[in-house]
Amino acid sequence: MRGDRAIREKRLHLGSIKEHTVYEGELVGMILAVELLREERARGTMALGVDNQAAIRATGAFNSKPGHYLMDLFHDDLRKLIPTHDRRKLVVRWTPGHLNIPGNEAADEQAKLAARGDNSETHLLPKSLRKNDNTPITLPISKSALNQQFNKRIRNEANSMMRMSPRFPLLRKIDPLAPSKHFSLLVAKLPRRHSSLLFQLRTGHIPLNKHLHRITKAPSPIC
Repeated sequence: MRGDRAIREKRLHLGSIKEHTVYEGELVGMILAVELLREERARGTMALGVDNQAAIRATGAFNSKPGHYLMDLFHDDLRKLIPTHDRRKLVVRWTPGHLNIPGNEAADEQAKLAARGDNSETHLLPKSLRKNDNTPITLPISKSALNQQFNKRIRNEANSMMRMSPRFPLLRKIDPLAPSKHFSLLVAKLPRRHSSLLFQLRTGHIPLNKHLHRITKAPSPIC
């Protein structure tokens, strides 16, 4: 960017959202940004705006986690851009999305193009993202993405089973949001016995006279 104008851009399609995460996309975007800075022959203090705080935290993390190999590529490319004892420096800043920041909005547009499979020409990509035969690298399938897809499938199957239950209409009368995590989130920090009591009160199945009288276990519904 120069002012509000994009001078050049780079894009790389990672693959299906079922196999890759937004976090990986952010890290690849940072690698591409370093290549743009190299081509610009930037001097002094350079700024890199990132709208993913997990990616920013990862720049200073030494622990290994899914996708961290991309952060290693970022640091390798950055060391080539700014060697030891070089007076230049790179400042990574958080640029929140949807605040009409020109550079961030332009980057989002490029990310959408990449998501649709619109890659930059291979020779424009950094060497770290190219194979020896000069084709774009294929990222390994993300463990995090697979876990997300598996958990999503389990939730969908559980919701489908709940909706097919003959008791589901009664549940919806008690909780119109069902099936949802709303109740679970409300009682997450409570002891199990307390959350159990709240559930019994909410459904009306609690050993008070109103319920006991309904099942002929108490002579009167009056407590």
